Amino acid sequence: MDCTPIFFRLPPRNIVQIKNILETYDGMTGELRTLNAEKGEIVVFAMPDTEQNVRGLVLSLSEELEIKEVEPPEDIKGGDWLLDSYLGEMKLKGT
Repeated sequence: MDCTPIFFRLPPRNIVQIKNILETYDGMTGELRTLNAEKGEIVVFAMPDTEQNVRGLVLSLSEELEIKEVEPPEDIKGGDWLLDSYLGEMKLKGT
């Protein structure tokens, strides 16, 4: 996979807002997936050349949206092709 997963936690009510913000930025390649809506756990898959910009954009909204970067959740589950691809790579690496 050529994407870097960046994990965040925020209040569930703010998930749609951060998704909309990511979708509207030109040249900002980041695909958001909700891992656990009740806990406000999301992952943004960023392309290598935009990873720092995506991380910077999201974290610049940390105060407004109460978002913070976190480690991958212990109970992460698949469910779509992008997330399943990441989980498959992690299994191959033994992590």
